[in-house]
Amino acid sequence: MAHIFSPLLKATVRPVAFVCFQALAYCLQFCLLRCISIVFYWYQSGFLSAKAFSRRRLESHFYLELMAALLAVLSSGAVHAQVTGSVFRDFNGNGTRESNEPLVPGIIVNVYDATNTLCGTAVSGGATAPNYSVPGCGAGAVRVEFILPNAPTLCVNKVLDGLAHGNGTALSDVRFVNGNSTNVNFGIIDPVQYYPTSSGIEVYIPCYANGDPLPPASPSGAIDWFVGFPYTNSGTTTPARKVNGAVLGAVWGTAYSKQSEKIFTAAFLKRHVGLGTLGTGGIYLLTPSGSTFTVTPFYDMDANGHRTRAAASAVAYGPGSSFNINGAGTIATFLGPVDPLTGQAEGLGVVGTNSVRGLPTALSTPSYDPAAFDQTGKVGLGDIEISDDGRFLFVMNLYSRRLFRLELNNPGNPTSVVDVQSYPIPSVSCNNGVLRPFAVKYYRDKVYIGAVCSGENGGVNNVNGTTDLYAYVFKLDNPTTMSAAFDVTPVITFPLNYRKGSADGGFSDRWYPWTNEAGNFDLVTASRARPSPILSNIEFSDRGDLMLNYMDRHGNQFGYLNRKFLSSVNATLVDPVIGGDILIAGVNCSGTYTLENNAQITSIGGLVVSTSGAGNLQGPGNGEFFHGDIVVHSESSMGAFAVFPGANEFITTFMDPIVIWSE
Repeated sequence: MAHIFSPLLKATVRPVAFVCFQALAYCLQFCLLRCISIVFYWYQSGFLSAKAFSRRRLESHFYLELMAALLAVLSSGAVHAQVTGSVFRDFNGNGTRESNEPLVPGIIVNVYDATNTLCGTAVSGGATAPNYSVPGCGAGAVRVEFILPNAPTLCVNKVLDGLAHGNGTALSDVRFVNGNSTNVNFGIIDPVQYYPTSSGIEVYIPCYANGDPLPPASPSGAIDWFVGFPYTNSGTTTPARKVNGAVLGAVWGTAYSKQSEKIFTAAFLKRHVGLGTLGTGGIYLLTPSGSTFTVTPFYDMDANGHRTRAAASAVAYGPGSSFNINGAGTIATFLGPVDPLTGQAEGLGVVGTNSVRGLPTALSTPSYDPAAFDQTGKVGLGDIEISDDGRFLFVMNLYSRRLFRLELNNPGNPTSVVDVQSYPIPSVSCNNGVLRPFAVKYYRDKVYIGAVCSGENGGVNNVNGTTDLYAYVFKLDNPTTMSAAFDVTPVITFPLNYRKGSADGGFSDRWYPWTNEAGNFDLVTASRARPSPILSNIEFSDRGDLMLNYMDRHGNQFGYLNRKFLSSVNATLVDPVIGGDILIAGVNCSGTYTLENNAQITSIGGLVVSTSGAGNLQGPGNGEFFHGDIVVHSESSMGAFAVFPGANEFITTFMDPIVIWSE
């Protein structure tokens, strides 16, 4: 026996049944009203007494109300029928909304009846599920169409977002359902954010060791300088992959190429820690290989004319040549003619080899490394990112304060750079300081960079008062085209004068201006900390909220049980404590972000998200959105993190993550 099912058959039969129902309801109503009119006629003609009429009048009212209620019940499917459902971002692409997959506002939902007439429309919201409802089309067969808006917003972009998949088959943006259907859901997906499971996902992190890793048999170079491990690792599980520092040296920014399955990482100047073979401008390519990595010196910014330090013709490194140190051994003053690239004495950019810097090969031998104290955050490279198509590397040059775009010859097997473009960061007037960039993030066809007004020239920062410390985020539009350009209006800017968690007692519960004075944190009573902000990493939550991670520059100016001062006039060792921080700003689909306030943000679709960090006196508005970072010290972020899409979680670098001295 054949069973025929057709939406067209349904569309024909059900409207006819509805017409018959309406006719029946009309007849019942007519008959009831006719009976009531006859009763009135009998009363007026004297056939009924007033008492009998009163009783029958009450009865007629009862019958009328009963009939009205019956008609309301019978016709509610037609009058109150509505199509409802949820439009959501489908990270695992299975067409079903999981609990961590956010709603998406701004999607147009049109409903057509069996005559192909638009009978209802709505626009999806973003606060609660279901996030759209379309009434007025009856309970019969309808066609539901989902339309991505032509004008892109921060929440949805028809160029970047496609339809989710289910059961291996592409889902349509059209549904054929009844007009009273619920859970008519619609998933959209950005293919570059497709993460079906955490299985097979690896995390890559640079490590640091005291001293010079480059000489053969160097104990410093022999230990782990870069590691990789499964995302699902926990506790003290040993990293599955690791490589020594014999080529790599100190690096920070890390970018993974999906196309080649390789990692790019950029040199980072850190006091007491040696650089790799390419110096301050080095970009290295790491290929996972068994339990290690093959390290390839990939690109030298300086050798290719994109200076991350002083020119090769600059004065030589050393006291009396590139710098002088004051009698107290606390401040290095840089010497030499003005470098037109920075407007500063060229000695600021003279780094010298690891051995010239006085770095030992032994892990436990301290060093003074005087110039690096003030050079960190100002010389070399910052963060590095890769475009979604694997064609372009974006890296921040801290010395020229320009964002560089390096075009790779082959995304699937990169071996060289075929083109270089650079973009000056937008001009900002920083009172008593300089706009210092670092963070870079490629996200949904934009590049975002983070910077701070440093206050390094005698600036101040008073909690909830006068400040010279500000954070900025800018975006580069059309980053992979020749028309790439920064929007001069910041995505967000705000003062850094909020009180945060204490790093180490005393007054370490706030940000301090950048300093070139090695003994300056003695001003913070009973503390080994003097937190100074570097906006080092940018990420976006599953909803698209802007997440900002701050590295403490102070942590790169000192080392554990290493020299506090800059010369042998004072051989004091120091045990410093860092005080980074993580903030979040809620997204508005129209294009604005609003910084957290007392542990609360307003996210897409007006969704208000808050945490139990309210009122803990450790963030903007006296509360802290991300407040679970107290294991041994408060505010222990080391400045880097990564979001796992669809899991509503992120992984971050952290001081003492389990117990003190853990790593």
